[in-house]
Parts: sequence; C-alpha cells; structure tokens
Amino acid sequence: AAWREVVGVARTAALKILTLPTGNEYGSVWNFGLNRYRGLGPACLIAFGDPAEISNRAIAALLSGGADDFIFKDIDAAVLAAKIKAFLRRVVPRQYLCSAPLKSADGLIAVHCAERRVTIRNGGGDRDLSDITQKEFEILALLLSNEGRVVARQTLLEDIWAGKAEEVNPETVDKHVGALRRKLGKYGSRIRTIYGSGYLLSRGTVRG
Repeated sequence: AAWREVVGVARTAALKILTLPTGNEYGSVWNFGLNRYRGLGPACLIAFGDPAEISNRAIAALLSGGADDFIFKDIDAAVLAAKIKAFLRRVVPRQYLCSAPLKSADGLIAVHCAERRVTIRNGGGDRDLSDITQKEFEILALLLSNEGRVVARQTLLEDIWAGKAEEVNPETVDKHVGALRRKLGKYGSRIRTIYGSGYLLSRGTVRG
C-alpha cells in the first residue's frame, strides 16, 4: 500500500524514531509501525498529524495504542527539538550508567559505572579516586565514552545537568573540569580545552 512507503525507520541510530503520518489511514499506518517497532529495540514512536485531519478521540487512541507522543505538524521547531532531546534522555541509557567499566584506549583510566568509581594506573597497580564528586564522575564518563572526540560544553550541560541546563552558568562546567583535572593528577593534562567548543579527552599515553 502507498502509506507503507511513508513510514520511516532509522535502523542504525541508537534511538530509532518512527514517524507515522495520520489521516484517514492512521490506524493501519500505526499498526504497521507498531509491528515494525517491536523488533527494533530501544525506540520512540511519535505520530505526526494535521489537527484538521484527526480528532482528539483518534489522538487518544494512538497514545493508548503505544505512541509516546502525538505532535501537530505546525509545531515550533525549537519545541520539537526539545521534545526529541527529552525522548533521547529517556530512551537511550547514558553511557555512564552502563554495567561494564569504561576504559581509555590505553587502559590507564577507568570509570566503573555500576560502582560509581574511578581508577587510574599508578605504577604497577590501580588507584581509586575516592574524592571524585558525582558531577566530576559524569563528566569524565562522558569524555571517556567519546575519547578522542570533542564534547561540546553545551552537550555536557544538557546531558549532565539535564532540565537545569539553562540555569547553569557555563563557567560551572569549567570549574568542574578544572577540579577533575587536578584529581586525575598526571592524567589531567589529557583533558584538553578546545576553545570556543568544549573539551576532548586525548588518547595519548602519559608516562611517569
């Protein structure tokens, strides 16, 4: 059927969003999309539609049938972006909430997610950073999960401070990063400031 061609499925993204058109055939489209969704793993299902073409009763039926949200086609772009970010926070687990440790490529820095613990290589063994704060832990985990790539300051704000991001001064991020650098000792220099952008955890090996 022609309506099947307008169902979009992002198969390679960590978050898979199905955009389902509504209208006279919204029920058939939704059932088709829901069947596709069941085999896709973590996903959000969002139904888009024209308010002139669908009733409140039909919208309620879509939400009861498994839709995470119903969005009118004339939605403001900024509001839509905020909704998508909210879905991302809910559906995609944060890297630092994983059960397996996150380790630098050379194995010298490790974030033990389940235990909320950070270890660094010290001589022939590992040393715990017992005084690391929750925010410092989350910043390091995010940088480590993106090792070798720039993490924008805004990304740190939105991912770690979440709903309070707009209330937080960007300098607060800088202060947390500065404290983290000091606690990492000789490994702190691996957190590089990329001016005008954010921070990068380099893959270089620190000797000594």
